[in-house]
Amino acid sequence: AVLVQRRNRGNVSKFAARLHASPGVLAHRTIIVTGGTSGLGTGIVGHLAAAGARLVLPYRRVLTHDELTSLVADYAATALLPSKPPADLGGHLSVEGIPGFDLNSFDAIERCVTELVRRGVLVDAVINNAGLVPISGRVTEEGFEQAFGVNFLGTALFTQRLREAGILASGARVVMVGSEEHRQHSYADLFPGVRDGTHASRLGVVPLDRGVMAAMPLYGQSKLHLNTFAHELARRWHDEGISVFDICPGPVASDIARDAPWWLAWLVKHTLAFTFPSPFEAALPVVALAVEDIETLPGGGRAVHHHMSEARGAGGGASDPAWGSWLWDQTQSLLAARAPAPP
Repeated sequence: AVLVQRRNRGNVSKFAARLHASPGVLAHRTIIVTGGTSGLGTGIVGHLAAAGARLVLPYRRVLTHDELTSLVADYAATALLPSKPPADLGGHLSVEGIPGFDLNSFDAIERCVTELVRRGVLVDAVINNAGLVPISGRVTEEGFEQAFGVNFLGTALFTQRLREAGILASGARVVMVGSEEHRQHSYADLFPGVRDGTHASRLGVVPLDRGVMAAMPLYGQSKLHLNTFAHELARRWHDEGISVFDICPGPVASDIARDAPWWLAWLVKHTLAFTFPSPFEAALPVVALAVEDIETLPGGGRAVHHHMSEARGAGGGASDPAWGSWLWDQTQSLLAARAPAPP
C-alpha cells in the first residue's frame, strides 16, 4: 500500500504540472461534475476550474449563482497553491450551475437533464462524483435504500439520460467515482443461483437492516453495482466513441458521512481530515481520466477500473459481461417501474 501511494503521488504530481502549466489549458472542454461543492468534488472542481474548463455543476445546496462562483474560485485557488498564486486564475473561470439537482429523486434528475437540453449544453466529460455512506438509514423519493438509490441507480439514470438527450459530445468520457470497497462483495454471493437459473434473485430489494452497522456493506454493494455498470456501458457505448471509466481515488478527507447524526458526521470528517490526503490531492487521478490524452491513460485508455493513478482489474464479478448484462436488464426494469423490487 505504501508503494502504491508513493507511485500515485509521483504520477499525480507530474499530471498536475502539465494541467497547470499555463492558464486556460482546458478552455476548450465542457465538463459536468456532480457533488462538486463538497468533499472530493471540491478538489475535482478546483483543478478543472483552475485549468480553465467550462464547468457545469448540478448541485443540491441552496446557493445563488454568485455564491457558487465564489466557491469555485476558492476551490481553484486552493488547487493552484502552493505552486501558483490565486491571481493566476485571471478571467478563466467559467461556471454554470444547475440548482435543485438531487440523486435521491428521479424527478429532480429529469428536471436537470431537461434544463441542460434547454441551455444547449454539450459536454466532453461527465464526472459522477456525488455519493454517500448511508448512515441515516433513509430511503430515496422512490423508496430505494439510499446508497443503492444515490450511489448507483440515480447515477445510472442520470448518465443514461445524458446520452439519450444528446448531451454527450462525440468522444465524450464518463468517469464514475467508485471505491475499492466493492471488492468486499461479489454477485455470486449477493445473488446466488442467478447464473444457473436456480433462483430468480432481483436487484433493488430494500434491505430490512439499514442501520449504522449496515452502512459500509450497503455502500460497498452500491459501488460494486456502479463498477459493473461502468463496464457494461463501456461495452455498449464503445462504438459511439464514448469512453467509460470507474475509479477509486483512494483514501480522501471528505464529508462522505454528512448524513449521519451531527456528532458522528463531525467526528468522521475531522478524523479523515487528520489521517487522509486532501480532496485536492485525491482528485487528480479522477481529473486525469476525464481530460488526459486517451492513449496516455493507464492501459492505453482500454482499462475501465482504476485505483488512484493505476489501472486495476475489478473484483466481485464487475468486469464479467454476463453479470453486466444481468445488471443492465435489472436496472432498466427498476428505472421503468420507479419503485424497488418486492422482497
